[in-house]
Amino acid sequence: MVELGIPRPVHLARVVRESIVRYCIEPATERKKRHAIEGLLALEPAPVPDDYADWEAEYGGRKAAGGRFSEDVSEADHDRHG
Repeated sequence: MVELGIPRPVHLARVVRESIVRYCIEPATERKKRHAIEGLLALEPAPVPDDYADWEAEYGGRKAAGGRFSEDVSEADHDRHG
């Protein structure tokens, strides 16, 4: 227990719980974060909007509608933005 940095005397359940967190949950969380960051960095850069005010209004409307961006992009928007 001293190797884990846990003071004596401690209930075994606490030692087990803290060990699970340290050696199982924290590494899994770090892997998920790393995977998410790698995914974001792998994305193509977004095109710069022609008019920021129009983009902001469109973004706000889509965000209010539940954040569905990729499925409801019109063909004209796709042609305009590449």
